[in-house]
Amino acid sequence: MSIGTLEQSPSVPGVALQFLHGGEVHGAGVGSGLRLEGLGVACLIRVPSEVVKQRAQVSASSRTFHIFSNILREEGIRGLYRGYKSTVLREIPFSLVQFPLWESLKALWSWRQDHVVDSWQSAVCGAFAGGFAAAVTTPLDVAKTRIMLAKAGSSTASGNVFSALHEVWRSQGLAG
Repeated sequence: MSIGTLEQSPSVPGVALQFLHGGEVHGAGVGSGLRLEGLGVACLIRVPSEVVKQRAQVSASSRTFHIFSNILREEGIRGLYRGYKSTVLREIPFSLVQFPLWESLKALWSWRQDHVVDSWQSAVCGAFAGGFAAAVTTPLDVAKTRIMLAKAGSSTASGNVFSALHEVWRSQGLAG
């Protein structure tokens, strides 16, 4: 089976790339049509739930509705979107690493066994690709979390990713 044939087999990242591109995707490399607009739109929904989830994890009150209400009362709708830019900034490199790596691993595995990967093999490739992408983007994730959890009005809450990373580096070093 040739690599060209493998590109036509459906997969979650392949379908996602096709959807985001709005048409056919002939590969999974950086130039494959992964559109930044798709990540930005997805973050419009993901960020408010992420802000509530992050605050629930560090709150004595784990009642989600109570946390959601407090954010709206104290910070308004902007409070739900605190960390939007840092989330998008993390999602872009994460996706640019994860999807092409997943597709490449599946193609390699398929080539080695001379047939399309099974679902469990695709899951193994996806788990490895996701884990590797998460490791690479951990500093950006730490900055995002710090921004989302920062006290309203603080310099970290302003959303400057580089400032948040510098503060982590200054106070905790590489281990932070």
